[in-house]
Amino acid sequence: MSARCLPHDPLRRSTRVLGLRRYSLPSRDMVADHIELMHEGYRCDAMITVGGCDKTQPGALMPIPRANNFGITMYGGGRLPGYTDGDCPKWEASQGGSQHLDAGSAYEAQGSFAAGIIDLEELNVIESRCLGSTGSCGAMYTASTMASSFEAMGMATPGSSSHQAVRERALPPGPGVITEAKIQDCKDSVAALFTMMRAGIRSRDIMTLKSFENAITVVYALGGSTNFVLHLLALAHEADVPLTIDDFNRIGDKVPLVGNLKPRECTAKLSSDLAPSL
Repeated sequence: MSARCLPHDPLRRSTRVLGLRRYSLPSRDMVADHIELMHEGYRCDAMITVGGCDKTQPGALMPIPRANNFGITMYGGGRLPGYTDGDCPKWEASQGGSQHLDAGSAYEAQGSFAAGIIDLEELNVIESRCLGSTGSCGAMYTASTMASSFEAMGMATPGSSSHQAVRERALPPGPGVITEAKIQDCKDSVAALFTMMRAGIRSRDIMTLKSFENAITVVYALGGSTNFVLHLLALAHEADVPLTIDDFNRIGDKVPLVGNLKPRECTAKLSSDLAPSL
């Protein structure tokens, strides 16, 4: 069987990606359905789910309130940033001298290549180095946005949304050594779950309208991904909470932007250097 390689054609690549993203929400629901299937099939007493990039975050939480289960979710952790290491002078010049890369750099580099700002060699370097380690996108994209909202909601342990997955940069990204903070998140999640079970606290006892309002407030304050609107509405449906799209504007109008986090016109990254918890 021969492999078919996709050429470096930004327009064609964008078309392919947009086509695949038509399945974003159905695949999110499929993640949730699969977790529910295993949980119900094995007749488990409770569950801890682990989310990663993008839609797997809400997909990992949705099955917990669906049947008002005992459960908690945990973020797998953000990855370390990538760097050009001085090998992309044209790109670095267009970025104000910065060598910093992240997942979004690959998309921006495709546009820069199409515009003639960088050459194919620099595009290849950026695409191969933009992910500095194992983990989810280390900026305020969908994964970090949803992880932050779940922590604010009370369905993830304090601090777990900002802890990195591994300790050191690796090229190409490999398994790496899990950070002590993320190992502690695992222990804290287990302890929290047993506390919930002993006290009879189920997911819908936590996922109230007030907790959703807390989540919305945090996302607006951090300048998170607009995808959170789609995902929180789906979660509210699972938890039988009367959240509407109008609530987002009602809350957001009162919340100042306090987070200096990528990709919102700034260079700071989401990392364990943030405050211990939300």
